[in-house]
Amino acid sequence: MKRHQLLGHPEIANKSLSELAASYPAPLEDFFGLGNYPADWNHTGMRWSDVSKCLEIVTLAHLGYSLRDTNSGAFAIAGARIAVDYFYGDYLSLDDWSEEMRRSQDNDFLLWSGVFRDGLFLATLVHAQEDSRKLCQWVAPWLPYDESEYDFSRQGVAYLKLLAAVVDERTDEMESLSTEIDKTRTKRWKLLRDALLAIQNQDATSFGENISTFLQHYLKAELGRQFVSDWVSLDASTLWNLAIDRRMAMPDLDDRAAALIVTQDTITDAA
Repeated sequence: MKRHQLLGHPEIANKSLSELAASYPAPLEDFFGLGNYPADWNHTGMRWSDVSKCLEIVTLAHLGYSLRDTNSGAFAIAGARIAVDYFYGDYLSLDDWSEEMRRSQDNDFLLWSGVFRDGLFLATLVHAQEDSRKLCQWVAPWLPYDESEYDFSRQGVAYLKLLAAVVDERTDEMESLSTEIDKTRTKRWKLLRDALLAIQNQDATSFGENISTFLQHYLKAELGRQFVSDWVSLDASTLWNLAIDRRMAMPDLDDRAAALIVTQDTITDAA
């Protein structure tokens, strides 16, 4: 049984995912790729659009859809590198874009959280540890709040900052960010925080308990909510692949929970 069958009947914006998958490679007509961004276009917008397209391809492949003439693994690698370029690219030497992406606490125009979250998901997926580290080194605890298109709460943004601190091994930042997450009224960010700190502490039992509880919560409350990528769990997948990189013992999951976890194997197998 394919993963999209395990998870239900995936639809997005009144269109089935099977229709979307069958339309490939046509959706890639607006994909640019590194080195192909027109100088007079919206540089941040083009890069974020490309990362989002890579995310879509990876999600569809993981769910078990066949994408004609589309290499999901190559797009996962490309998406991670584009996300790094979003934060470090040569376009930032241009006056307009250097101001928009100015890494400052008082820059209310700075859009960082969505690209960081998506880029780190792709980088950990393909175990591109150098790309993961670069993304996380850009994120600081004093960055301004950015809800992004995902409508992150302030505690959600604090979680992303904690994630960056754990990956980059900045232990001095972890306690205050963890305390900020305690202010949330929802389970989501606390469960992810506890699973993340279990990775930091190399506690496989705690990791298994918290990631399993989170995945059950996700199945009940968040599955397929808005975006194509909502048919998997990006956040749990990032933690899962990070735990693999840390050589932790991985927990057993039931079939539906496991279907939410995207790995390098799941985007290339025929499940």
